Amino acid sequence: MGTARVLAAALTALALAATGCARAAQPRLPWRGAVALRVGVLGWWNGATLADPALPAAIGSALAGPGECGGGPALGGFTLTPLQPGGRPAAGAVWEAGRLWWNGCAHPVPSATAWLIRGAVAAARQRWSGRLLPWTAVAAAFPVGSKAVLTDWATGRTLTVVRWGGVHHADVEPASAADAAALRAIYGGAWSWARRPVLVTLADGERVAASMNGMPHGGGSVGANAFSGHFCLHFLGSLVHRSGRLDPAHLFAILTAAGFQVGGAAGAAGAAAGGCG
Repeated sequence: MGTARVLAAALTALALAATGCARAAQPRLPWRGAVALRVGVLGWWNGATLADPALPAAIGSALAGPGECGGGPALGGFTLTPLQPGGRPAAGAVWEAGRLWWNGCAHPVPSATAWLIRGAVAAARQRWSGRLLPWTAVAAAFPVGSKAVLTDWATGRTLTVVRWGGVHHADVEPASAADAAALRAIYGGAWSWARRPVLVTLADGERVAASMNGMPHGGGSVGANAFSGHFCLHFLGSLVHRSGRLDPAHLFAILTAAGFQVGGAAGAAGAAAGGCG
């Protein structure tokens, strides 16, 4: 099944999981006085800060004009967050399909401002997002016994893993004790079932959007890595081995790692969910 069909099926499941979740209104905080702009998803982006003061001011001018109100951005936008003097973040707007969403209204953007935004988003996406690649393709490019480098999307920390097995997703192990320590540090010093967005760099250099949990369980084969068993790595179209079902929390994390906007209460619930898988 191709990427588009797998994504369509995954988004259907995601929509079902999000049913009944209200979209939180964005507080109206001033963009005037912003000294920089941070580009990201859910406000988590950790490295794409733009020091050009002209762009926040231009966005502020666009948002001051009339907008088409009602609804909200769909999956696929980027959050643009103004940074106030001292680096304090204000409320972000969502850039999607050539418009800026702010306080429930879509605002048109002048072409010069749109050009600046597109450049900022492209730079951020190139640095901090992975390709949506179906699990069937990843499984072939990441065979049992091979290595990959995981980059935690929220912190930028990395570790090397070895694929131990897995049929519907990758069961992986830290390649060394130092890699196990890096994984534990990502989770704040304690093993956890919580799903986290990650970027997986395969042996051929392809960087793929994925989701991991941080709980050692089951079998493993790497010795002297201070890790008992393996942990799970999901890609687009992956399923939980025990249930044979798609896990919405993993899907939220995968889409986040791919650069999609996953917002509202459903996104928060997906990021916090746990359990075996």
